[in-house]
Amino acid sequence: MPIFFKNETFQKAKEMLAARKNFGANKAKEIYLLSGLIFCVGGCGVAMQG
Repeated sequence: MPIFFKNETFQKAKEMLAARKNFGANKAKEIYLLSGLIFCVGGCGVAMQG
């Protein structure tokens, strides 16, 4: 497999993604009854938000 990025660039990107992972989590001012219960059925399976 060809290498697209230098190892140090890849590591920096991983650190940046990890730092942003929980940004804004648990700041909702409302409690949603269906939170975490509805998922995309189009094939991706990602939890719906809103």
